[in-house]
Amino acid sequence: MQQILDWANENLNHRYTSGDEHVFDCPFCAAEQKLWYNDDKNVYLCYRCGETGSGFKMVMEEEDITYEAARKMLGVEEGAYRPPPSRIEDVFAEVAQRNAEREVVANEIQSINPEGLYWHGVMSADTYWCQAYYDIAQESLTAVLDRRFSLEMIQDMRVGYFVEGKYRDRTCLPVFRDGKFVFFQAWDHGKRFDPKLKYLNPRNDEVPFGRSDLIYNYDRWAYVDELVVVEGVFNAWSVEQAGFAAVATFGKAMKSDGVQLGMLLSHPCKRLILGHDEDARAESVKTCRALRGAGKDCVIARVPKGKDWNDLAVSERQDVLREASVPDWLFE
Repeated sequence: MQQILDWANENLNHRYTSGDEHVFDCPFCAAEQKLWYNDDKNVYLCYRCGETGSGFKMVMEEEDITYEAARKMLGVEEGAYRPPPSRIEDVFAEVAQRNAEREVVANEIQSINPEGLYWHGVMSADTYWCQAYYDIAQESLTAVLDRRFSLEMIQDMRVGYFVEGKYRDRTCLPVFRDGKFVFFQAWDHGKRFDPKLKYLNPRNDEVPFGRSDLIYNYDRWAYVDELVVVEGVFNAWSVEQAGFAAVATFGKAMKSDGVQLGMLLSHPCKRLILGHDEDARAESVKTCRALRGAGKDCVIARVPKGKDWNDLAVSERQDVLREASVPDWLFE
């Protein structure tokens, strides 16, 4: 309902829009990016505290006013909008389905269990059978926390770490395609190995398709109106901290006739923002020209020279993204 959506945008912290659903920080439990409001069905739900109801209830609770006063404040005439109960029940059924799908994902993570893998937020302290493994776990967790990620986001990212095996001493993030696990991107958080192997990925012949056929978090942000494209998986989550939907391409370059470019062109978003680092300017220009030439609205966010997204405060990330534009040098 537009009147309630206008009120929410003015009074709550809006994060992003996905179709008919708008995501806010919850005013009831203060959880970030957990309250979803469907303006077509005029209902909301917080995935943290479970608070739910019609949009009118949300306004009544926050403004501490009656139902009649809420309608009057919003400028909604009596009888002008009262969704039938069946529509609300449909929304609750959709929510139940979504929660069931999340449970499937959680179970799938548990089933990804190669030798030496532990998951942050899943393993308890008494799980580790030796002090050395526990020390690696703490080092891994500290390394990710140092990137300004909260424990909640670390769990959402599905961050794990290896204490032995091929990815020993590396923090890892599973990569999915169509909801199915494909491979790990592993990060040498302790810098024990060759610096050239800071990020360790499988060779293209170790997966059914190459990494250039994948875009990290593409499935997760399938229906947003605005999408930020960055190089690495940690950059994608840093941009999400600023309230923007972001995906990662596992590097700077995209082939002009490649799968990744095709995926971005076919994404239903209204605008793409290229958020590559300053040293990838040439690749940003090439990709932006290709996307715009194919009819896709595309702009470039200018990350300060010598920095990446994690080096910036959340407010600075927001400023960089809001100022994204089609720069003059694109046409040089």
